[in-house]
Amino acid sequence: MRTDSAAGPDCIPTAFVKFARVRGVGGARQHVLLPVLCDLIEVCLREGRIPDSWKVARLSPLHKKGDLLNPGNYRLLAVSSCLYRLYANVVRHIMTKWSVANGKVPDTQFGFYPERNTMQPMFVLRHLVSAAKRVRGGRVFAAFIDFSQAYDRVDRGRLWSHLQGMGMPAPLLAVVRDMYTGDAYELVDGEKRTGRIAPAMGVKQGCPLSPLLFSLFMNDVKQYFPAERGATAAMPGVRVSHIMYADDLTLLASKANELQALLNNLDRYASEKGLSVNVGKSQVLVFHSQQRDRVPAFRLGAHALEVVAQFKYLGVVFDKSGKMSVAADFAARPLMAGIRRVDEMAEQHCVTDRPHAMLWLFQSFGLSGGMYGAQIWSTGYLANPNRVPLVHRRHLGFIKRVLRVKQSVNTHVALRETGQLPVRYYWFRSVVRFWNAMV
Repeated sequence: MRTDSAAGPDCIPTAFVKFARVRGVGGARQHVLLPVLCDLIEVCLREGRIPDSWKVARLSPLHKKGDLLNPGNYRLLAVSSCLYRLYANVVRHIMTKWSVANGKVPDTQFGFYPERNTMQPMFVLRHLVSAAKRVRGGRVFAAFIDFSQAYDRVDRGRLWSHLQGMGMPAPLLAVVRDMYTGDAYELVDGEKRTGRIAPAMGVKQGCPLSPLLFSLFMNDVKQYFPAERGATAAMPGVRVSHIMYADDLTLLASKANELQALLNNLDRYASEKGLSVNVGKSQVLVFHSQQRDRVPAFRLGAHALEVVAQFKYLGVVFDKSGKMSVAADFAARPLMAGIRRVDEMAEQHCVTDRPHAMLWLFQSFGLSGGMYGAQIWSTGYLANPNRVPLVHRRHLGFIKRVLRVKQSVNTHVALRETGQLPVRYYWFRSVVRFWNAMV
């Protein structure tokens, strides 16, 4: 659990539970709450019940954008009690071990699962796009699907039946069901509070167990999207029809009619699961399509999906041309945002005239902005040193500004003077680490 997370209804800070240590014999620091917490959680697991006070969470509305009077423009942040989160993490660990041992989460689900992250589905998508380019007239038809309030729309009765049907041990299922029996929310807005609200459906907001429960609830999705209709990979006979990250679903096909067939199956699947697709935010991107190509209309039920030229997938921009230079240029935006943050912090602490302090702030708070997704979009620049991306130029511009020298000063001189490494080095390191993790 994060030590900086807010305290829940029990008013117990996470840091208090995590660092409740005293010096024992010989100067060793001992955790005074550990034996008590272990006994408490063991009893709860054995009995399959938790205190009712643990089941109450606070909901706080956070405005995203748009009209302040539109409830749809708010995200609700839930904070459960500290002891509940600790217990839920233990249950999640047990359920994850069972899921891994029995292969209950499909290989196409990359969200909130051991040894899986956002880079992997983006790598799969880029590989399929590159493989299609090697074939004359090759295309990749991708439909990026957005579910409306996916976690909140999960039917709990269907969830329990699904978990039971997939063979979850009865004691573990009983533990999870008890966590949902009598759960309630309190809506908090400043000093205003509502009474307790008992939800009738959906997995719990702010619960560490919810992402895994949703993944298990959706683990039968592969039955509706056969690989035979998917996009062709570089390996002979391998096709990929869909990839998921939590509730973000992407349908993939090599032909327009195959993608439409997958969309038809999605419409049926969503209806059977009680889920709703946000048609306004779901879009289709046809990779390697030309201006002269006539792209057919794609429909999900009675609604037409918008066909776009670019789509921001898991934070990285993919363009219909298949070129990753668009994503690289887009990465300059968060880098510049990080540089602005560095400037603000330097101004606040009066260190704008101290290059070593400015460079330390950049390494700590600015560099990461130009690194996200580099494992996916930087390989073309690493293979060809003559290509200079916008991120590289912005980085060098910041260094020369800190040194208060002209932008025409030799790049190697500026890097040597500051002891900085070019961003290509960090890209290369991230690519190597990603590759080693994959193999």
